[in-house]
Amino acid sequence: MVPSSLSEARKIIDAVCARAADSKSVIPQPPEEPLPEECCGRGCERCVLTVYYEAVDAWRRDVEPTLR
Repeated sequence: MVPSSLSEARKIIDAVCARAADSKSVIPQPPEEPLPEECCGRGCERCVLTVYYEAVDAWRRDVEPTLR
């Protein structure tokens, strides 16, 4: 599920990283969160936040199978 806010994205990252730590798995770093000034706040169709949320979801989908 693609996050819809920074807090959701952070929770997903924290949960996946916790699972990796519990299983002693080495995983790739999550996508880097955009800086606040990178979003103009005008609701652009391809907002940097939208791209980030999609990247977090793709990262999660790539990493989760390795944690089973």
